[in-house]
Amino acid sequence: MEYIVLDNGEKIAYRRVGEGKKLLVLHGNFGSSLHFRRLIDNPPAGVELILPDMRGFGESSYNTRITCLKDLALDMVELCAKLGIERLPVLGWSLGGGVAMEMAALAPELVEKLFLMNSTSCYGYPLYNVDDKGKFVPFRSPEEIASNPAVAALLLAQKTGKDQIYRATLTRPFNSKEEEDEFVSCFMAQRNLLDADWALAVFNMTDRPNLYGDGDGRIYDITCPITLTAGDNDKMVPWALVKSNLEAFGSKAKLIMYRDCGHCPLVEKTEQCLADIAAFMA
Repeated sequence: MEYIVLDNGEKIAYRRVGEGKKLLVLHGNFGSSLHFRRLIDNPPAGVELILPDMRGFGESSYNTRITCLKDLALDMVELCAKLGIERLPVLGWSLGGGVAMEMAALAPELVEKLFLMNSTSCYGYPLYNVDDKGKFVPFRSPEEIASNPAVAALLLAQKTGKDQIYRATLTRPFNSKEEEDEFVSCFMAQRNLLDADWALAVFNMTDRPNLYGDGDGRIYDITCPITLTAGDNDKMVPWALVKSNLEAFGSKAKLIMYRDCGHCPLVEKTEQCLADIAAFMA
């Protein structure tokens, strides 16, 4: 593990694996760079992976709370600058896909192309309450998200160290108990769960409003080629969210669909996913 201190004082941990053309790899919520274990163990030929733990995840610091995915994207743009990287492709999984989109809009000269693996929607992730009339009601703050029973259970797991609560939610086909333990350790190390959920909810790069307000239209600042992946059994990022990205990106995007696959194609469809990443880099 290596570390860089950003100008905002955050200490970002990152891994470097392989040699050749650089690829920035961004993890999702509940995660860290270790979520990419199967990619770390099998890097594409001629590729150097840069795998950071984003602010509040893994071994990175969390001195200042994030309010949006743009905060994480600015960290990653600065990380690349401090590593002397002027241009590279970016792979983002789940929440990391939203961060990758923000990077592409903020720094188009840096981001050569995007690989959005089962990514959150550019229209925002649908987190809300339901009132007694069945109406969707947005949360008013990150702290209010804790009123959701599922989120409250996850927070309790992190607070008490009782990881069985989180393990019960896992459906991925792990190769070993050690691999499952590594996934669980990523979640237990996270310090920004409510803030990350809030950032996903308010995220909206389109020109349409979502429950949390108007979009900023910055989707049109993304001009690079985009590869989108989706799992036909993905319950975390269902087809409606994938479709919103396809519609927003239009001819810039192409879709890779993984059959009989949930939210984590790198674990559930390892060989196919590794081949697709290698082809993307080629």
